[in-house]
Amino acid sequence: LPDLWIGSKDAPVVIVEYASTTCSHCAAFHNGTFKELKTKYIDTGKVRFVLREFPLNPVDMGAYMLARCSDDKRDAVVSLLFAQQQAWANDKPLAGLSQILRQTGMSQD
Repeated sequence: LPDLWIGSKDAPVVIVEYASTTCSHCAAFHNGTFKELKTKYIDTGKVRFVLREFPLNPVDMGAYMLARCSDDKRDAVVSLLFAQQQAWANDKPLAGLSQILRQTGMSQD
């Protein structure tokens, strides 16, 4: 799959993150540090940020597939998945993913 990135394509620095949607450390980065990184560096054109999907299990793969199906909302869906990770990355991930992704307009179908 092609890289999807945010920021200026001409930014002097490129940061590449390899993330798993079920990783608590990845969620902590996205829910905390990333917001400041985005404000200070990405939004100001200093950094182009690439998030590369790094699925560690079938649940990660499914979550990233659903995010990619969201086309231009992919980054918002990934942020939502990290923000609500505890609600879906559990012993019943399909029910949790379905409920969370309804917020984006995605249906069970």
